[in-house]
Amino acid sequence: MIIIRLISIPNMQVWKLYLVFDGSLLEGQLPKRAESFVQEWISLHRHELEENWERARSGQPLINIAPLE
Repeated sequence: MIIIRLISIPNMQVWKLYLVFDGSLLEGQLPKRAESFVQEWISLHRHELEENWERARSGQPLINIAPLE
């Protein structure tokens, strides 16, 4: 599972999402445009997300994952 917190600075809106590694949304909502950005980010960083999952399960510190540019 991936937990993502997105913040829209101009509007100060905050969204909290719960997704699985394939990008399926378990809980939460996003505007369609933002959802497409999240899907793109997940596809670009799938390996790092899976690595962080394993690190979290074994109690190791997580690695930072670059934002979508």
